[in-house]
Amino acid sequence: MIIKHFYSFNIDINKKNEKLNAQDWDRLRESEDTDFGIETSKNSYISNCKNKKTYERYAKRICELYGNDTLHIISLGCGKGILEWHIKNLCPEIYITATDYGEGTVNRLRDVLDVDIIKRFDIFNDSFDKLSIKDKDNIYLFCRVSTEFSKKQWIKILKKMNEQGVKKIIFIPTEEANLKNAFWEKYWFFMNILSGRKNAFAGWMYSRKAFEKIFQKGGYKVARRDNVTEDVIIELASNTRED
Repeated sequence: MIIKHFYSFNIDINKKNEKLNAQDWDRLRESEDTDFGIETSKNSYISNCKNKKTYERYAKRICELYGNDTLHIISLGCGKGILEWHIKNLCPEIYITATDYGEGTVNRLRDVLDVDIIKRFDIFNDSFDKLSIKDKDNIYLFCRVSTEFSKKQWIKILKKMNEQGVKKIIFIPTEEANLKNAFWEKYWFFMNILSGRKNAFAGWMYSRKAFEKIFQKGGYKVARRDNVTEDVIIELASNTRED
């Protein structure tokens, strides 16, 4: 199952069929929306991170499963960097590289997020292997960016990662599509229209089976599926990895 996902943002983004681009996301990161905007004050930013308990649960589980001083987490599309903040707060020994493709987002994060490296990275045009560190256990992280790319794009991304030697990925879906959230997707779409709020096209939601087909076509297999309350952390291993 693959369904279109729409969202009503608190700033005017009038896109019904076209996905948000880097400039749109920079506008959101510079807004005062607590879900998307990056605070200019470090104290306010930390306070907001502490309130995001779902990300804290993710971080605790990641630290339990992978935490050690040889681990290097490379976060792709880190957004506000909330998960990265929690991981560093719980496991300061973990080396973290946080990346995003919005220049404004990256510049704003550098003022408030304390991790080892923060840099701009274009998933389609930059090389994944340049993000890895020799003598470290490099794990690439996708957290809640699953809606950002189409099925074809995800397969292309994973194939590229596999070809460039990425052995292990932590994949945390935004949400897995099912009949229940397909209903709520339609419900909120029409409720937004009735209340005069604009629906912006925010990507695609995939079911568990749809994800597994994408992973397989991209050259990866599910090595671990770990449920964290209603959410899931998926570990992907390259089908061509050499241990």
